[in-house]
Amino acid sequence: MLKLLRNRLKVRKSKAFLTWLMDKYPGLDPDHLIGSMGALKLNDFLIVMRTREDHAKRHDKGFEDFDLELCKALENLFDYTEHLEKENTELKEKLEA
Repeated sequence: MLKLLRNRLKVRKSKAFLTWLMDKYPGLDPDHLIGSMGALKLNDFLIVMRTREDHAKRHDKGFEDFDLELCKALENLFDYTEHLEKENTELKEKLEA
């Protein structure tokens, strides 16, 4: 699955999503699940937040259960989508008032 994602997904960057994650999980590091090519991270939307120590271990040993990690990353993305939808609804209600 990891190889498929690395080869098929477009590079996607999002400073806003990274900032939101770091605000939601202070003190944790973003771990990009599909990695990077050189210094270029391949996808800012498939991220699991980890302690720095766990992040380093994951880089050394790989994934114990990639499917579970992908589920965690998708939950982060879904939470962010719900956050944006709520902000959008609140803004729309203010504009209509």
